[in-house]
Amino acid sequence: MVSVAVNGAGVQFPSSGKESGFSSPGAGTIVPKGTGNSGDQLPMRYILIFWGLPMGIFWGWYFLSYYDINFGMLFFSRLVHDFAFRFYGDMLGIEPTAIPAMVARACVIDTALIFAIFAFRKRREIAAWWRDRQPGLMTSASPEAGRVPPAE
Repeated sequence: MVSVAVNGAGVQFPSSGKESGFSSPGAGTIVPKGTGNSGDQLPMRYILIFWGLPMGIFWGWYFLSYYDINFGMLFFSRLVHDFAFRFYGDMLGIEPTAIPAMVARACVIDTALIFAIFAFRKRREIAAWWRDRQPGLMTSASPEAGRVPPAE
């Protein structure tokens, strides 16, 4: 039997004996079996990893070297911290003390952009969650379907 998932509904067809190991969720995309609808989430997962990893590495280095917590390594020393920001300040023609604030602002903007893309991709799930959280919210415009008795 071959399993095919179309819009969340599973359908089974007799197979020719060759199991491909793939199921098709529709619209021409092929996703490995067992992943469900998470095949669409792989690119976003990589975006979040490649956004979060450099942020964590940079800010980890920044605060460890700023407070001179170097674990015996020159890379985490305050000497390298001051040299790096003085070097970038000289290259850019600005004060080295202004660079951390500029980098922090760029990280905030970058984070807002990444999470806006993530929220846009998840907008239907977020809207459904929001509707479920609202008490007494009617989903349709008409109160009831059917005939209404005449007014007296």
